[in-house]
Amino acid sequence: ETLKNLSDDLLEEIKDLSQKSIGAIAKIFETGIKEGLYVDHHPVALADIFWSMFSGVVLWEASKKIISADKDYLKSTLAAAFELFERGIRKIS
Repeated sequence: ETLKNLSDDLLEEIKDLSQKSIGAIAKIFETGIKEGLYVDHHPVALADIFWSMFSGVVLWEASKKIISADKDYLKSTLAAAFELFERGIRKIS
């Protein structure tokens, strides 16, 4: 809903930056796949999943903080999410 209210120029800039970010993350996964570290899935799909997980955790923790200001678990929750994600994509030898 918020994106609908942005100017065309700002929306285009956000889209461009998002594509660059996903592309950079995908290159990291592509390298890991080539080196045999990660499971063989499409790097862009892995980047999309990774970014969705990150965004979802940030949004969820921000929502919880609005309800209860003393709850600030963003860093620890992100650390756990990243650890679990990495375990899930790591190629088993």
